[in-house]
Amino acid sequence: MKRQPILPDYSKYNLFITLEGLDATYKETNAKAIASYLKEDFKKYIDSVDLQIKIVSFPRYKSEASYFVKRHLANKFVDHPKVDINPESMDYLKFVSNLFLLDMYDWYESMRVNRVFSKPTIIIFDRYWYSMLYYLTKDIQGTIDKVHLKEPEEFIKKCQKTVFNMAHVYYKLPVTDILINLHNNSIDDINNKLNTRGNKKDCYESDDCYLGFVRNTFNNTDFTPYVNSKYSNISDINVEGKDREAIKEEIVSAIKPSLRRFKLILSARAKRK
Repeated sequence: MKRQPILPDYSKYNLFITLEGLDATYKETNAKAIASYLKEDFKKYIDSVDLQIKIVSFPRYKSEASYFVKRHLANKFVDHPKVDINPESMDYLKFVSNLFLLDMYDWYESMRVNRVFSKPTIIIFDRYWYSMLYYLTKDIQGTIDKVHLKEPEEFIKKCQKTVFNMAHVYYKLPVTDILINLHNNSIDDINNKLNTRGNKKDCYESDDCYLGFVRNTFNNTDFTPYVNSKYSNISDINVEGKDREAIKEEIVSAIKPSLRRFKLILSARAKRK
């Protein structure tokens, strides 16, 4: 059997920026706004070291790798596993996590095999595996209600650690360098935006009770252990009642220190060319 070549590690010259939050918190809009800003701010490096700037949205609905994700979100599994999670085995949590992680792994592996990361790269994620740290708590709620756990917060942390180990340790998906959490505490406002969007709501969007639980978990999650410690850039931005330009300005202000650090790395590379 022919062995796969060991691919070089270009992570030093990659910067991952992740936008997280419930639906209808302007993640896609701001991913595009940040990309536009970076193309101007990093123009010097686009020219000198072939820096590339890309946006990736998960799930990738047009990809074959997201087939089972789409079936799950549409509740189309005929014999769907039980919604509650065994507090010991975490079977259901692992089952659902794999659906989403395979889509992300397919993307990451194709990027590595095609050596996309051989050039300095900034990736802006409109959702990444961090969404699973709080969205999958929709399913955790069933266990908490059924088992009457005395310490639900500790159980949630255990579930989140399981997701992290699957994403980063097993699938080898990189952690993000910059994490931007976009908050909107008004479920009514989120629903209004989802309704005007026109798309059919998925299983995570159609239940206000669960949506509230997901929101609370998102607000209370400590993402620090799951972000690249070299940057440790986590920003919490409230988008409720703000216009898009104001949100963009807050994001840019929050990420500038990390951008300056990345520019120093790119400048050092440019001198060696």
